[in-house]
Amino acid sequence: LGQTRRADTEFKTALQLTPGDNFLIADYADFLLDQGLAREALELTRGYAQSDTSFLRQVLAESALGLPQARADIAAMASRFRDLEQRGDSRLYAREEARFVLWLQHDPQRALKLAQDNWRFQRAPEDARIYLEAALAAGQPTSAQPVLDFLRQTPLEDPRIKALAGQ
Repeated sequence: LGQTRRADTEFKTALQLTPGDNFLIADYADFLLDQGLAREALELTRGYAQSDTSFLRQVLAESALGLPQARADIAAMASRFRDLEQRGDSRLYAREEARFVLWLQHDPQRALKLAQDNWRFQRAPEDARIYLEAALAAGQPTSAQPVLDFLRQTPLEDPRIKALAGQ
């Protein structure tokens, strides 16, 4: 709802209650990255590189900070996605892969395809967001019509998604 101070406090409280929760760490890191706090996101995720979701946030933070380690970690993340595909687990991480492809490999067309494929199975706010971001980056905003239809039918309130949908 755009209440960033309250959200930050709630994330910190949640981390005290469930330290090491991978999904909470990834969500808080996303929040920090959205606030332009890449250094804080990096510190949060640094000890959790064994998790693909946390490692992706670490790499996004490294890239945002222009750190030399980002290049090697981007290659490592690409390798992890290849491994997931070989194991047949890639569908479970399509949202993360779309984000990786869009923001770190700078391939909006491929990111859009991944986001579209992911939308068939997952429809969380984060799935809507990456689909909209990829459609806009690929210059194909009309391809996001399924997300726009979904947003009209649900009571989802998210300022970032609303702004993307408006574009």
